[in-house]
Amino acid sequence: MRKVLAFSVLTLLLVSSFFVTSAVEPDPLEQFIKTDNASLQRKALHQIFMNKAVYSKEVAQKIASCYRRKGPYIELSKLLYVAALIKCKEAVPVLEKIWLDRTSFGNDCIYCCPRSLVMTVLALHGLWTPHNLSANQRRSDQVGCTLIALESLLKRSPGVGSNEKPSFDGVDEEAILERKYLSFKDEQLLEIVTDPNATYNERDVASVELKSRIVDDHLLVDYYWWALNVCDDDSGDCLCHAHESILSAELYSSRHKH
Repeated sequence: MRKVLAFSVLTLLLVSSFFVTSAVEPDPLEQFIKTDNASLQRKALHQIFMNKAVYSKEVAQKIASCYRRKGPYIELSKLLYVAALIKCKEAVPVLEKIWLDRTSFGNDCIYCCPRSLVMTVLALHGLWTPHNLSANQRRSDQVGCTLIALESLLKRSPGVGSNEKPSFDGVDEEAILERKYLSFKDEQLLEIVTDPNATYNERDVASVELKSRIVDDHLLVDYYWWALNVCDDDSGDCLCHAHESILSAELYSSRHKH
C-alpha cells in the first residue's frame, strides 16, 4: 500500500512539474515582440528561425492585425524583421501594402527601414517581384530605396564583403579603434555593436569593420538581432550598417540554398 501511495505521489509531482514548466515557458514569438531585453530577444529570434515553418502563418496574421489596428511601430518593425528572416511568403500581400503606404509611417524610410528591408530580402529569394509597380509608386522614398538596394545587390557576387573598408591611418580615436578591431572575431564585434554601454565611436567603427567581413550567412540571425539593438544616431548610419550586413548575408543565402 505504501509503495502504491509513494508511486502515486511521485507521479502526481512529475505531472504537476510538467504542467508548471509548460505554463511558464514563454512562446518565442510573443516574447520577441514584447520584450526589450536584448538577450531574450536574441534567444527568441534563434528559436523562431529554427522553427520558421511553424511560425510563418502566425507571423503573417500578426503583421496584418498590427497594421490594421495601427499598432506600435516597434511591434510592427519586429514582425517585419521576423518575416524577412523566416521568408514569410504568406505575408507578401500585406507586406506590399505596408511597403507602399505613404501616410502611416512618417519619414521612417529617409534612411534605412524594415519596410524596405523585408521586400528586398523577399525579392532576393524569389518570393516577390517589383515588376508590377506603377511609375507613381516608384517615386516614394521606401520604394526607391528598395529598388536601388535590390539592383545593387543583384550586381554583386555573393561571398564578397562590403567595399567600405576602415582606413587604418591616423592617430585619432577612430583610427586606433580600426586597428584594434582587426584582431577581433566577428562574434566579438557583434557584442560591441549591440552594447548600450559602448561609446558611439566604438559601436560605429565596429559596425564598419563587421560589415566589411560578411561573406556568408553563418551569423544571419544575429544580424537581424543587431538591427534591433543599434546605437542611436541622427544620421541613421548604425541601422544602415546592420541592414547592409543582413542583405550581404541574405544574398549569400539566396545563392546557396540548401
